[in-house]
Amino acid sequence: MKYLSLLMILSIFCIMCTREEVTYFCHLYGYLKDITDSTGIDSMRIDIYDIDPGQTNQSRIRTIISETRDSISGFFELDSVCWGTSQMQGIGYVTIRIDSTKNPNYPNKIWQPDLHTAVDTIELYIGQL
Repeated sequence: MKYLSLLMILSIFCIMCTREEVTYFCHLYGYLKDITDSTGIDSMRIDIYDIDPGQTNQSRIRTIISETRDSISGFFELDSVCWGTSQMQGIGYVTIRIDSTKNPNYPNKIWQPDLHTAVDTIELYIGQL
């Protein structure tokens, strides 16, 4: 009886733990704006850290540059931002960073947006040094 119970528990454990994780992606649109007057900021290097879909226990870094689109400056766009998996969800899996060494006259700044749909739009505000 003990052997049968142990075998059943082990079988259930193997089935439940070997399920493949489902990754959740987002097409991210955003605007980078100056905190003083809400005008868009072009040519800023923006680093986006998200979950690496190939190895969900690691993150990946992608760099994009803000630009003018449809006569609105400060626009940025990134496809396939992995914001969670079937086992990991919530704030903190996507981080957006402005690095002062790559963007003179601006401070280091970090945002952790709450992404949870297939398409999300965010506005980020930053001030000059």
